[in-house]
Amino acid sequence: MNTGKRILWIDYAKSICIYLVLLGHAHASQPVTDFIYTFHMPLFFFLSGCLFSFEKHPNFKEFAIKRFKGLMVPYLWINLITYLFWLLAGRNFGEDATISTTWYSPIIGILLGYSKQMIHNTPMWFFICLYFLEIFYYLLFKPLQKKSKSIKISVLIVIAVIGYTNYAYNPYTLPFCLGTAIVGMVFYGIGNFRTQHANNKNKITPYNTRFPDNGNCYLHSS
Repeated sequence: MNTGKRILWIDYAKSICIYLVLLGHAHASQPVTDFIYTFHMPLFFFLSGCLFSFEKHPNFKEFAIKRFKGLMVPYLWINLITYLFWLLAGRNFGEDATISTTWYSPIIGILLGYSKQMIHNTPMWFFICLYFLEIFYYLLFKPLQKKSKSIKISVLIVIAVIGYTNYAYNPYTLPFCLGTAIVGMVFYGIGNFRTQHANNKNKITPYNTRFPDNGNCYLHSS
């Protein structure tokens, strides 16, 4: 999967998802919006999982630092810039002018990942959500790499149950978008399992037949 080349079907899928996100936030009709919201975010998590590889990131510390630079640094900078714009100008116009909120409420939202408080740039929740999702996914599934597929699937099912239980029965919003991250981890894991399965099918494995003429063990692609 990590060949250094663009994977076109993933690029196309992401492009479609981005378009659907824009459409869903552009006051489309309710049936269209409801349809889009049934799959567009799970698909984003699935595609992210397809691109993840433990072989590419064997060291947790290096992985965490790399993802922090790739996700959290842009998250903080973009939030800072858009918050300052909102503080100095944006909150005095349009719908924001009718919302009663303190100047520090969005700052709390940024630091704790509360999307409802990030009224200056709500979509930024995805960055912090994906970061913590990937961190916990790494910690949970890295030790399970040599375990059977059934064990990995069982862990993913447990995560799905925890995610549903939190959504259905927990009245409080977890910080750092952890509630969404738990659910998203299920789709992320499915995407990652799909990639691992595809890579395993394409691995070169020894062919069991030895030819007496030269004694070489020939290889074939399984």
